[in-house]
Amino acid sequence: MNKKVAVSTAIALLVLVGGISYVRYGWHSAHGVRNDTRTAASASAVDNNLVEIFYLPHAPAVAVVKKVEEMVQKYPHYTVKKYDFDDSANDAVVAAHNLSGHIPVAIFIGGKNTFTIDGKAVTFTNFPQSDAFIPDFGGSWDYADIAKVLTHTAK
Repeated sequence: MNKKVAVSTAIALLVLVGGISYVRYGWHSAHGVRNDTRTAASASAVDNNLVEIFYLPHAPAVAVVKKVEEMVQKYPHYTVKKYDFDDSANDAVVAAHNLSGHIPVAIFIGGKNTFTIDGKAVTFTNFPQSDAFIPDFGGSWDYADIAKVLTHTAK
């Protein structure tokens, strides 16, 4: 009898985990963009049209921030908020987004910074591929990825 209970419990757990995985990762946008992760800060009510840019106040990172801001201006329904990593007034919001370590740039759109774009996982951290002058800080994204997300996720 205990073996039947154990097997039933294991099957129930597998079904539960499978269902959660499907809900979290299985729904795709018709345009090849999928929101994959939410931060602790975004688990509650989130402004889907908010672009949050976290950055180190150094010339290369500031240049990336400027380019992203210029891109976002083409989508007037979005609002940009910038957070300087070196400003202690931003410590709480940095912590709420689970950001730690040496990250030159991190971008969140609607509370998320990881998306699946055209079947590829993209996380908006570090430098974009086209501006990754330091190989160790090159990200998995480029400016075109930001444009795709902005185009297809606005509400």
